[in-house]
Amino acid sequence: MEEQFHTYLQKIIRHSGLSKKVKTQWIEEMSAHLHEEVRNLIDSGYEEKSAIDIAMQRFGEPSVVRKKIARETFGLSVSTIFILAFLSLVLFFLGVYLNQLNLPYEVSVGMPQKPWYPNPWLYFFTSILPMSPSLMIALFINFVLLFKTHRKRDRMSLILTLLIFGLLWILWRLPLPPMMNQMVMAVIHPSMMEPWFSATLIVFVIWGLSIYRWTKNRWMSISPMLISFAVGLWFQLLNVFQTMMSIVMSIGLLGESIYAPDPFLPVMNTGLARAIQLAILLALFKVFDWYQGRRKRSVAN
Repeated sequence: MEEQFHTYLQKIIRHSGLSKKVKTQWIEEMSAHLHEEVRNLIDSGYEEKSAIDIAMQRFGEPSVVRKKIARETFGLSVSTIFILAFLSLVLFFLGVYLNQLNLPYEVSVGMPQKPWYPNPWLYFFTSILPMSPSLMIALFINFVLLFKTHRKRDRMSLILTLLIFGLLWILWRLPLPPMMNQMVMAVIHPSMMEPWFSATLIVFVIWGLSIYRWTKNRWMSISPMLISFAVGLWFQLLNVFQTMMSIVMSIGLLGESIYAPDPFLPVMNTGLARAIQLAILLALFKVFDWYQGRRKRSVAN
């Protein structure tokens, strides 16, 4: 019986997208249900072999049960999450491509003033539907992080985080006072420059701790920092690629390399800024857990 249940349950959790810990919990829960069902069938007069077959048949086909588990855990099926993540990644690269065409400035930043170009598809993706790589990469990270959710509260925190970044994306394009514009930029594009590094550190610590207090899920709590890092990094990596290509072309055409500032410095700046802030936030999670545990023990005593 145990071997049959083990094989059946392994078919269910295979390619389920669940972590090892969650898989173990689901296996224990489903195994207990199946054993109880077998006992009830045996008490009703069935032989053990027939009872096992009937119990698994009633429980459902492995693929159907797998989809139910995924929807209960992630909110969507695994295949749907993969499709949405893939589409957002495709739209990200499409947005990068459209942003790098020789478009007028107002078009390249996603705010075209008039349809200057005859191609209707290009007009659609840069005017009617502004193709922002930043928003697409944020969507991609959110879809991937769905695999780290366990309940509805986790998914709600991801939606709220995405809405906040969408609002910041809109504010970034409005004619704000210079100080406020720089603050919004510092949240979206991390930097080691002061006073913005300290200001964004405070923002992300409060933001992350608020999510952690609500969800108790560290992945959800660091999602704002992950999105900010990806949004700030993609343009800098593109700049590295363009700089390297310019150097290669100059060597091929002129026989010598043109001078260009080190393109890797902004990437290192961004990575260091978020690494420091992430380390501080993770340390605060441990302090928060320690405080909560001590508080529960004091209440129990």
